[in-house]
Amino acid sequence: MRLRTVGFLAPFAFGLLTAPLVVAAQQPDKAQAWILWEEQTVVFTAILALPDSKWNIADSFETKPECDGKRETILLGASLLAARGKWTEKNVEFQVTVKDDRYTEVRTVRDQADPTKSAMWIDIRRLLCLPASVDPRPRK
Repeated sequence: MRLRTVGFLAPFAFGLLTAPLVVAAQQPDKAQAWILWEEQTVVFTAILALPDSKWNIADSFETKPECDGKRETILLGASLLAARGKWTEKNVEFQVTVKDDRYTEVRTVRDQADPTKSAMWIDIRRLLCLPASVDPRPRK
């Protein structure tokens, strides 16, 4: 008789243990992770090549507002550099611009022997906060 009681209670006990899992699976996940993605496109004018573009994970966050805050902080830093206008360090001229979710850094390297010769390095970065389930990289 004892076996019968255990056999009778087993499905009931299993249901109590799995019921929270079924309810949790039906509810949307409110604590979804967020990824701050950075798309970087580089153009170097001294080489005849197509622009190289790649996606990198800059950081990850528990909430979208945290992710957006970090993105805004990075763009604010770029805006402060953009406010400087052009500046020169050694033989390299720098200029930063910011527009929407992108910032661009242009470096012009001048040949010290012949200042009329130069090459440009253009670094364009776009910042996006996306749910962890979304991967913006192109499929191969």
